[in-house]
Amino acid sequence: MMNNKKTYALVALLLLITISACSSAAAVIKSTSNSHIDDNKFILKPTHLTTSDTSNNFIRQVSYNAEHIYLLYGYDYVDHQPSFCGIEVLDKQLNPVRKIDNVPHDENYDLASIAVCGDGSYWTLGTIRENDKKQTMLHYFSQDGHELLAVDLSQKYGVFSWYYKGTVDKNNGIYIITNNGAMSSKGYIYLIDTDGELAAQWEFDEYFLNLGICVLDNGKTIVSQENIRMPTQFYELKESGTAERIGEYYTGVVIAPGVGNFVYINIDQDIYKLSLDTFTTEHILNYTDFEGQMFVKELLRTLVVFSDEEIYGYINGRIHAFERPIENEELLNGGVEEDLRQIISIATYGPNLAFNTAVHEFNSQNEDYKMVVTDYSKYDNEANGAAGRLSLEIISGKIPDMFFWGFMANQTGFDAAMYASSGLFADMYEYLDKDPTYSRDSFIPNILDALESSDGTLCELPFDFIAGVVACNREEIPLEKWNFDEFYVELEKHPEAEFIYGSVTKEIILYLTLSNNWDEFIDWRTGACNFDSESFHMLLEFCKDHVGDLDDLANYSLAHEAIADGMQYLVYNVLSNVSAIQKFKAMFGAEVTFIGFPTEKGRGNSIQLVSSASIYDDSPCKDICWEFLRQFCDPEYQLSNFEMLPTNAKAIEERLRNPAKYEDIGASITYYGQKGEPQTVVFIEPNEDEIAQMRQLIYSLDRVHRLNMDLVMIILEDASTYFSGQRTAEETAKIIQSKVSIYLSERS
Repeated sequence: MMNNKKTYALVALLLLITISACSSAAAVIKSTSNSHIDDNKFILKPTHLTTSDTSNNFIRQVSYNAEHIYLLYGYDYVDHQPSFCGIEVLDKQLNPVRKIDNVPHDENYDLASIAVCGDGSYWTLGTIRENDKKQTMLHYFSQDGHELLAVDLSQKYGVFSWYYKGTVDKNNGIYIITNNGAMSSKGYIYLIDTDGELAAQWEFDEYFLNLGICVLDNGKTIVSQENIRMPTQFYELKESGTAERIGEYYTGVVIAPGVGNFVYINIDQDIYKLSLDTFTTEHILNYTDFEGQMFVKELLRTLVVFSDEEIYGYINGRIHAFERPIENEELLNGGVEEDLRQIISIATYGPNLAFNTAVHEFNSQNEDYKMVVTDYSKYDNEANGAAGRLSLEIISGKIPDMFFWGFMANQTGFDAAMYASSGLFADMYEYLDKDPTYSRDSFIPNILDALESSDGTLCELPFDFIAGVVACNREEIPLEKWNFDEFYVELEKHPEAEFIYGSVTKEIILYLTLSNNWDEFIDWRTGACNFDSESFHMLLEFCKDHVGDLDDLANYSLAHEAIADGMQYLVYNVLSNVSAIQKFKAMFGAEVTFIGFPTEKGRGNSIQLVSSASIYDDSPCKDICWEFLRQFCDPEYQLSNFEMLPTNAKAIEERLRNPAKYEDIGASITYYGQKGEPQTVVFIEPNEDEIAQMRQLIYSLDRVHRLNMDLVMIILEDASTYFSGQRTAEETAKIIQSKVSIYLSERS
């Protein structure tokens, strides 16, 4: 039976596409805490105002040894002109000790990282960008700031891109995490010694999302590998260049060593202390909301651990001390009166800067009501996950007054669609129809149409979104959209294409197609389904026969290479601005059509909601909730506070009329493939054709991408047996039809 790990793996790969595009036995996975915020062992106290708070200076990274914390200031390689480039040293009480200004820097030098050694010497790592060339430079300095070594990593070791954790070994050597330009296939860790030579190298021949690394006080070097084959794997690096697997945990990235055989891991906005002996965790803190402060603009960048009682974090330009609280100290001393305001409970999933800021402002100004936010992402490690936890609470009668949904929520099945059919939510149309300022016409009409329930109500009000698209070469496929029959006709014209959509699995393509086409196979009103139809048979057969395995894609880490060789002719990705169209045109070397997934009605591109909200229909505070949500409908508010595509009709037209005002024109992205020269795309101001194409795409979107976790698990469990050759497509479809029918009847 497919478990949550398999589903996490599939979702992880989908997020990789969206954002970019061992022998020992597994350890028992369990947790000693369910991650409640009020379980925190520490609270957050801002104690040091860094130089970046009082000027235009920019902290690139924080590092530390047993005695001091080092803050690295530098250019941010875009438009930043800092008044100070160098290092500020703090003692363990966060008092300034000295500043070091002789570090390499200028407007072309992205000085990004620092690693401090035990004796006070330190490394810096940065990138020189000049004349479209990229050069990675590593420098080693003595304690007093004298340069001892400079190494061109690009020339000497071929390192052009890297993930840097600021970690040194007992001999002052530095660990460099890099993909050597092959992010989709391999990861490497290099250990460079103080002579600039390669002391050791480790290769991770797996797809990975993130590598974390730290050196324990016992000398062991621990690596966490978060990848599409969840859970996170933990390894100990050996001097021989091998990595010994020591266990696994369901997710998380190592961010700091603990005392003894422990590491601190970061899971979403929570810090846990993980035992490497038992692989159990102790929840330490959640750092998104302390004493009414919202730390979400820049999440935790660095965790500093001197001891289990001396923990600091770099968040939002400050060094913060994590201090143990004294229970109800202020109340006992009569310092603060009890808060008697009526509570408005809110369910969320993950941080959202605009929303959290608005909640903070509401609580600061309202004398009668106080909003209390519960972030359900902290329940992801429970058996039923975040969505399961919320469902259980709803069944028990513990129903939030308001729900603020987000992109990560939608991707993990924690969204309004799971609960809309129960009549749980207020009809947002009723509020829009009587509002003095906003109405249905205030929004992009097809977005609201796509979100309507079958009874014509609107249970979820959207604020911003991205478009999930499938692109093709306009000349090769002269269609604007296609159904399944047309899709298979085109498929026969490309017999040499092995991967079709690129580096995604059979399960992912099946999941994506279904998530954009649930209505093709399910009548939600009657509970009837037709997964034993010819269309579903053909879909299963396509996924099995025409979607390559991940291991087959080692030679095609980039779409433009696979397309050039005729191995791929479709690209799935997302659009969040007009200039992103240029990325697709570069992949194909031609004009593109956003043809979408095949579908029997409408178009196959999808709305992927980033921010949206629902109100509990029986909440005594629902009118207050609406007054709070109204601000998110304002066009100026959406343009100023939401980074993705706004849903307000005036706001989206402003974005389309003036893309240069809202997009990062002049920025570039370089793809380092396995073959030939890297491909660089420089985003220029969109032309009229690109703007018209984006407008046409936005106003043609007619479906919402939904992840129904229960249905996905039911379908993928049996689809996997077909993909492995254990059943025929007809047998598999019949089993899926039966299981889904039972699932729907139980919930009708």
